[in-house]
Amino acid sequence: MIGEKYIMDKAILSFCTGELYWEFARFAPYILWKKLKQYKNQNVKFIIMTDPERFDIYGKYVDIFVPFRISDPIKYRQNCFRLDNLEQEEYLEIINSYKKQFKDRYEVLETIYPKTDRKNFSNKNQFLLEKMIFDYLPRVENSNILNKYINNEKSIIILAPRFRCNMPRNWNNWNELYDLISDNSILMDKYNFVICGNYPDYIPDKKNRFFDINLFKRDRINSSIIGLTIECMNKAILTVGSQSAIPNISLLFGVHALEWGHQKQLHTVNYNIRNTQVTFLEDMNYDIPAKRVYDELLRILKGN
Repeated sequence: MIGEKYIMDKAILSFCTGELYWEFARFAPYILWKKLKQYKNQNVKFIIMTDPERFDIYGKYVDIFVPFRISDPIKYRQNCFRLDNLEQEEYLEIINSYKKQFKDRYEVLETIYPKTDRKNFSNKNQFLLEKMIFDYLPRVENSNILNKYINNEKSIIILAPRFRCNMPRNWNNWNELYDLISDNSILMDKYNFVICGNYPDYIPDKKNRFFDINLFKRDRINSSIIGLTIECMNKAILTVGSQSAIPNISLLFGVHALEWGHQKQLHTVNYNIRNTQVTFLEDMNYDIPAKRVYDELLRILKGN
């Protein structure tokens, strides 16, 4: 009718571009809480802007995904909640541009994003733990893809061979560990070993003896590397890797983690909100022998 006021649909906008674990465990669960608690049974659209490979952190809970790609990952290195070398004015301009995309289509109730100024970017408590839900629900295509490759009769062991260019915490013994595992025919027959990581930030098996989620043929619109990783977590009994995002994510899923590194307290207690079992090998220089990790792996599996 002429003169009748047009009622716009309501929406929540959110945006995160920090490190994987910071988004996975310290930001996204707050958005899930908003969806499942604060705005439960309300007609509110949830819109997220993030890296396309992280869409499935939010998965089926989100109505619209907006891809955000870092133009130069070397220059703009992810550091806690921020991108190094991205000035605050640039960060706010990205957010303002994002908001403009939807201002004529929705009544935006909230625009949620981490504070990334020097004072706040490393504050892991920006979003309160009591207002978080760790109930990830990736899009179904991820499960369909995994089932095409993985024999469901075998338990999954996740290998998390983290690698970062020009970073001091890389472990250089992954291919030696791969050799030790693959030479054990009993292990290879009993378990599905799946390498999880996002190319190029991981060390693949040069001889291609394990499942590698980067090599799975997939629909890149409706699936993602993190979606496949979540589906692996749902079926895994153990995650193996130096202290990094994927072993810490493993703890959120109640999956035993075999980790090594220099921050035992952080990675066994502080990040372990579900009190999941952790086997942590202190390795201050990230030079622990592959045989030591392999022997610990065998010990853990023997006790299962």
